Amino acid sequence: METLLWRFQSLKSSEYGLLRDLMDKGVADGPKIHRIIEQVVVDRLTMAKERLDFVRSIPLDTEIRQKIALSLNYSAMYQAARAAGFHTSREDVDHHERLATHIGSIFGKDDEDRITFWRRVRNEVDYAPYPRLDKPLAELSKQSILETGYFIDKMVDYLRKRGVQL
Repeated sequence: METLLWRFQSLKSSEYGLLRDLMDKGVADGPKIHRIIEQVVVDRLTMAKERLDFVRSIPLDTEIRQKIALSLNYSAMYQAARAAGFHTSREDVDHHERLATHIGSIFGKDDEDRITFWRRVRNEVDYAPYPRLDKPLAELSKQSILETGYFIDKMVDYLRKRGVQL
């Protein structure tokens, strides 16, 4: 089952189109396909929540912990966005910039901008020895916890409304 889930986690819209055609013709089991897709969505949301929970559990008393918090929070937001986007379009958008645009097309410009902002912050703290940030690192790390929690909750609410059992 894990191999099947692994393959579904990166499903492209053209591949889903083929599956849809096979389901419509009765060749593939539609309910089983939808359960697999839902499992991938639930697993991605679980990843997101676990990362946020971990960040909430660590003291943000050093620069490295603050950077780790920012990095993991962006990762949590990214996984939650992939879950919602995948469930909506049946395509796994794993390219960071395209994912932000995809989420913006579903939820609006504010969420697109949110993901883009936190990706840029994550890139600065992960890859630059001297990150250029608009606010102090400690302040951004605390803000990221709040915004990541808000974003994950929004994705969970959206998916529940779409019938996902969470």
